[in-house]
Amino acid sequence: MAPAEPGRYLLEVGLVNENRAWLSTPLRISIDVEPAPPVPALGRVELSSNGSADPPGSMPRFELSMDRRRYASGDTLRLSFAESVGKSAWLVDAYLLLRGPGASLQFYDGRRLTEPGDCGWQPLVRSTRLAKGRRSAGPLLALPLSGMPAGAYTWRLLVTDVDRYRVIGETQADFEVTRVGGTGRDDRSAPRR
Repeated sequence: MAPAEPGRYLLEVGLVNENRAWLSTPLRISIDVEPAPPVPALGRVELSSNGSADPPGSMPRFELSMDRRRYASGDTLRLSFAESVGKSAWLVDAYLLLRGPGASLQFYDGRRLTEPGDCGWQPLVRSTRLAKGRRSAGPLLALPLSGMPAGAYTWRLLVTDVDRYRVIGETQADFEVTRVGGTGRDDRSAPRR
């Protein structure tokens, strides 16, 4: 795991077995930790290929959808995911971001929403293989919205080449949190690509 702040760090490595050091002096390595690149603006990502001359239809496609578009602050949001992998297999990292009122940004790491760090985006999954021709869909998360301020929100899924921030696929889905009593239960969300 990278340090929380960019800068120069000293990594010390020693070998220990049953509280006995194997080396009298640990190995010391100086490491420069750089900040992560900024998250691309919504809808401004140029999708990259996997380095080969990909025929049309080989790029993976993703879709996010919710059970509705409007929620009261005490409701539970249910987010679903669908993927369609083209003619090439991919090894990817995936990041699920939530942008809220006042341009706040959080990452969902599979357990909870976290603030972005200076040294990296928080992944939803790492080093996941997308098999050629695979199609799948299903629930992604159920998030209680209690305590979330009223306003407009956008879920955004960024799928990148593994261990890089080069985006190969993205999708987003918008929703609104209202004060208690303004749920709009019949307002189904329309998926966006």
